[in-house]
Order: sequence, then structure tokens, then C-alpha cells
Amino acid sequence: PLPVLHGLRIPGRSATSLLKAFCRSTPDLSGVPLGRQKTMPMAAHIMRTLLDRINADRIIVSGTSIRDGLIADRELADLEGADFLHVVSSEISRASHRFADVPDALSALLQPMFSPPAGADAGKVAIARGKF
Repeated sequence: PLPVLHGLRIPGRSATSLLKAFCRSTPDLSGVPLGRQKTMPMAAHIMRTLLDRINADRIIVSGTSIRDGLIADRELADLEGADFLHVVSSEISRASHRFADVPDALSALLQPMFSPPAGADAGKVAIARGKF
């Protein structure tokens, strides 16, 4: 599961050793999803070459992609506890000018759901909301 691995930092030597194991002629791929087993050795070879080429001292696992992992490392390193997905999604939305008004429009649409009906007991409404 990517959420479990997302943000994991693997030191260079450990990463190289792990990638070498995946590059073997008959790698142990137990635990790797079946859909990934076919491509794992080549992906490991690409990553190993990339690590060697850029002389990386670690790998940071991204639940999305290498590009997003690099952005997170460079752009969000100083923001402790930053929600990477939220930050990147907001940047994409702003840059593409798509869905710019969605948060405000969505809030306006949903607001009536959070307003108690006229004459409703505020205590009962609070209890009902607490169930959700």
C-alpha cells in the first residue's frame, strides 16, 4: 500500500542493495503486486542507473511518481507536516485555471446541509451532526 510507503527515506547503500536484488535474473518478487512483477526488474534497473548517474545519497518513496517525489523534496522540505497531495493539487488547479472556483462554489452548495432547519432544536442537531 502506497500510503504506508509514501515518504519513506531509504539511504543510498540500502537502496542500491534493494535495487540490485530486484535486477537479478530471478528476483524474489514475493509481496510485489502481480501487475507490477513483470515490470519491476526493468524499473529497478532504471532507478539504479538513475541513482548512479546523479550520485543520489537516498531514495524518498512517493505514492505518486518520481517527479512528485522530487518536487516534495525540493519544495516542501521546509514545511513540516505539509499535506503534499493537497499542496500539489492546489498548485495544479491554480496553474491550469481549472476548477478555480470549485472550493467556494462547493461550500455554497453544501452550506444549507449544515444549517439547522427553521425551528429545529440546536442540541438535537448537534447530536445528529456528531454521528457523522
